Amino acid sequence: MKKTYLQKGFTLIELLVVIAIIGILSAIVIANLGTAGAKGRKAAVQGESKAFITEATLLAGDSGNFGAVTSCSTGVLAGGNIAKMVSNLTNTGSAAPACTADSATAATKVSVSTTLAGGAIVCASTDGSVGTATGSAGSCP
Repeated sequence: MKKTYLQKGFTLIELLVVIAIIGILSAIVIANLGTAGAKGRKAAVQGESKAFITEATLLAGDSGNFGAVTSCSTGVLAGGNIAKMVSNLTNTGSAAPACTADSATAATKVSVSTTLAGGAIVCASTDGSVGTATGSAGSCP
């Protein structure tokens, strides 16, 4: 008479292989989640920068003259929702935004730049350009 053994459960090797696979997959997911937050913050700052430039352009009106712009709260930038947008950019980035103009007395082009936590700088300008730069805040093209 033959004895037959019914195997119940898993062997130790099978369990170790499954645990190793789960560990590798979780490491990949966690690595990708870290970069997703930084990309989200960058996208938020770019969107807020675009809104800032749109508001500034509306405040300048048809003349396209931004007045005496020496910071984010002078000239035309002193009105509208600009103060709230500066606050939003400060909360989303890691430093207060820097605003620059092509002229200190009668600006026709204004740029805003915000430094992110990783050191990247998000720039937006009234000429329609939005992107990233390196260097220091205020070094946007």
